[in-house]
Amino acid sequence: MKSKNTFDKKELLEIAGLVWIFAGFMVMKVGIEAYFKLKANALFYIPIIILVFCIFYFAIFRKLVKKNFKRIADLEKERRKFLNFMDKRSYLTMAIMMSSGILIRKLLHLPDLFFFTLYTGIGAALFVAGVSEVVKTRLEI
Repeated sequence: MKSKNTFDKKELLEIAGLVWIFAGFMVMKVGIEAYFKLKANALFYIPIIILVFCIFYFAIFRKLVKKNFKRIADLEKERRKFLNFMDKRSYLTMAIMMSSGILIRKLLHLPDLFFFTLYTGIGAALFVAGVSEVVKTRLEI
């Protein structure tokens, strides 16, 4: 029986991907806003952004997408609550990353170039991970 408060596996995977896309966009937004505060031409730092992207995407986010995809695909019950699109550890990781990012921005007063390179690279990696989760879901489920 289909409850309106539950979602099937495909819907949960798409929700996860959309959340990652949104989070990636928001993190990238912080980085791009920092770019517009810079006085110098920061486009020379694009290779650093690409390096940050590669580190975070290939070493972290791509693996998390695969792990989350498998976890949801292996769920026994066909329909689950909305919050099951991530496990408890992922919620904790997300809370720590968000808190750390806010604290770094508010307390450390680092240069805008730092935020431009780091946040743009991490945000892009998170965004691409979300897109890959949605695409993988549509192709495989």
